[in-house]
Amino acid sequence: MKIGKSNAILRIGEGKIYERLNAHLKDKRFAPPAIKAFRYVALNKPVDGQLFEKIRITQFENTAGVLPRFQEIRA
Repeated sequence: MKIGKSNAILRIGEGKIYERLNAHLKDKRFAPPAIKAFRYVALNKPVDGQLFEKIRITQFENTAGVLPRFQEIRA
């Protein structure tokens, strides 16, 4: 999860953390100071990551009524 200055979740995603962080930090939308912190959950199987991502996006949408700010697609 990418978390902004106001502790708002900006994006939920899955993948190899090093590659994902590098890709997002090159995107000016996510460059500091937009990102205050990030959280990750280590899972054993890629299919677990995909399922976890879908669940977290659905939970966020059900709570906030919208997708996270930079969530381009629903998983």
